[in-house]
Amino acid sequence: MILEFSVTNYKSFKDKTTFSMVADSSDKTQEQNCFEIGKTTLLKSAVIYGANASGKSNFMEAFGTMKNVITNSATYSSVNENSMNTQYFPFEFDESSLSEPTVLELYFLIDGIKYHYSFSYNENEIIDEFLYYYPNTKQSLLFKRKNDDYEFGTKLKGEKNLVKNVTDKPQLFLSNGANNKMVQLMLVDDYFKNSFRPVPFLDKNRDTNITNSIAKFLYKKSNFIDYSSFMNLLTNLDTGITKIEIEKVKTLKANYKIFTYHQYKHKDGTLTEQKFQLERESIGTQKLFVIISLLLNTLKETDCAIMIDEFERSLHPQISKFLLSLFNNKDINKNGAQLIISTHDTELLSKENNLRRDQVWFVEKDEFGVSDLFSLTDVEGVRKDVPFDKWYLSNRFGGVPNLKTFNFKINFEHEPQTEIE
Repeated sequence: MILEFSVTNYKSFKDKTTFSMVADSSDKTQEQNCFEIGKTTLLKSAVIYGANASGKSNFMEAFGTMKNVITNSATYSSVNENSMNTQYFPFEFDESSLSEPTVLELYFLIDGIKYHYSFSYNENEIIDEFLYYYPNTKQSLLFKRKNDDYEFGTKLKGEKNLVKNVTDKPQLFLSNGANNKMVQLMLVDDYFKNSFRPVPFLDKNRDTNITNSIAKFLYKKSNFIDYSSFMNLLTNLDTGITKIEIEKVKTLKANYKIFTYHQYKHKDGTLTEQKFQLERESIGTQKLFVIISLLLNTLKETDCAIMIDEFERSLHPQISKFLLSLFNNKDINKNGAQLIISTHDTELLSKENNLRRDQVWFVEKDEFGVSDLFSLTDVEGVRKDVPFDKWYLSNRFGGVPNLKTFNFKINFEHEPQTEIE
């Protein structure tokens, strides 16, 4: 589970920016929206708002970049001087930032034990990296490095010097340690690869890739998701779908095909089912298929956090509210799942959605292009019972477009058309 995530010098986030899923201890409202983990209270969900181009997607992408570097680190090489340049996006509107490292940092829980992992890098190499954990609540070093200088904690087990010697400048010690069977590092590496789940902006290509993976899992009846729960959601969210069927096919693009069934009424009044390919369903239904699968799998696993950019895209506001409520429901979210979304959907802020102030975040960008992230708890004078949605739209919190009044005219006069002979 995520405690805190920080990013520095990444795209529009020039300065260190911290996002927290630790609940405000002074707020005793909506306690069903929280987990109690020992002495720590964590939020089950959080929503991030902001105007277009404010930096919401940049922040959400930072989660993905952290995972990408960890996942791909072992493939980087100093022979290729720019092997990390696809992950290095410093703040570009200040010359001093262009040569500074990006820093990504996470506090998180694995089986109730807190870990603190951080690394900084430029387009050529890892500059700093460290991992601490907190057995019995006391901080204990596992390892830290500054370029090629390493320090190992007494509790780190495994071939430390061997891994150190094979770790190239642009590689993470964490990744190489996990690949070399250092059990403590394997545990952390596995968390990032399987329980830390950034979902990028879902365009058609990404949707298709995820849908193909889901079809494979459903066809093989794997435990990726509970089929009955999946169908219960899909059929009850007004899609008109009565059942789905997966067929294995031989094509260049996919090995599995998804078919949906709808009720079909004959002239004599009898009812049967009509079969469709999923691609013939509406964009909203196709999106729902993907989102439901990802969310149900996250709820099923232990201590997973999923982060979804532009959550509301192609979804009705009532469906968005319902899906968010699954994570805040203590009878459904039993395994420590967390949902973090960016959105423009102000319906999620309505009173009936029962969000706490510490679950609501905003992104604003200043005149120099620097993004700032802050929680509703940071805004003075906001009582727990105010209508968050109305106050947000009236710009009492910030994070809305600054629409300037100006004279705007459209010239509809056209040059006379020239006849084509």
